[in-house]
Amino acid sequence: MRRFDVALWWRWPSLFPDQVGCLEADNAFSAIVQLMHTYGYTQVEHAAARAVDHSIVYRVYHLRGIKRGPVWFYRQPLTHGVAESVPDPE
Repeated sequence: MRRFDVALWWRWPSLFPDQVGCLEADNAFSAIVQLMHTYGYTQVEHAAARAVDHSIVYRVYHLRGIKRGPVWFYRQPLTHGVAESVPDPE
């Protein structure tokens, strides 16, 4: 697990993010989704996650359709774009 600083923008472009947080996650995309779940967001126009040790900076635009609850990820782009997500199998 790594610590990430995460920022979410409901509208983009905007000078300041709508929500920010520092949390632990397995990867940058998971950190973004965790913060979205914390604030009840299912979509954001822009999100950024930065590892506290500065080893990773991850940005994503037009992130939509993130449902609340457990989520697992596959085929995650690590540099750009929108990663795919599906509900956790029960």
